[in-house]
Amino acid sequence: MWLISYLSFLTLVSNIVFIFSIVFWKKIVRKIAPYTLELALIISIASTVGSLYMSNVVFLAPCELCWFQRIFMYPLVIIFLVARVRKIPRIWELALPFSIFGALIAGYHYILQLFPKVSETCGPPAGGFGSCTDIPFKDFGFITIPWMSLTAFVFITVSMLIRRRVELTKADNRKS
Repeated sequence: MWLISYLSFLTLVSNIVFIFSIVFWKKIVRKIAPYTLELALIISIASTVGSLYMSNVVFLAPCELCWFQRIFMYPLVIIFLVARVRKIPRIWELALPFSIFGALIAGYHYILQLFPKVSETCGPPAGGFGSCTDIPFKDFGFITIPWMSLTAFVFITVSMLIRRRVELTKADNRKS
């Protein structure tokens, strides 16, 4: 369970960094813009390894919504790896739909955990074994598995939006 505590701590730090980055947005964007692909790759790998650890080592059964979040996270590792190795531009066009839909599912899942009476079911059957409203751990009073997932998807989305803006700005400057 040490990895879950570590991932919870990383999630907390990420949330704090995100809040502070809003204040210093322009400075931070300039600093991380060249590394958005690497940042997204690291986050997607950590999320994938974390989810596999939770299900295969800690034996937390993934629920239906967890499976859908995995469906949107796992391909991002391959997308970002290929983009990194082959230096593919405009990778955000492929990655953003995955990260946005994954964030929406993770957000919905977190709401179900906060308000379990909202719904008796968490969605269409997808082979999940756990209940979507179960909370196997809640670190720092709010960090659950869906919150970790939501944080990862939001960071990936923001990094791809930054990458999009930088690439489009460069393309506009070349045209001028």
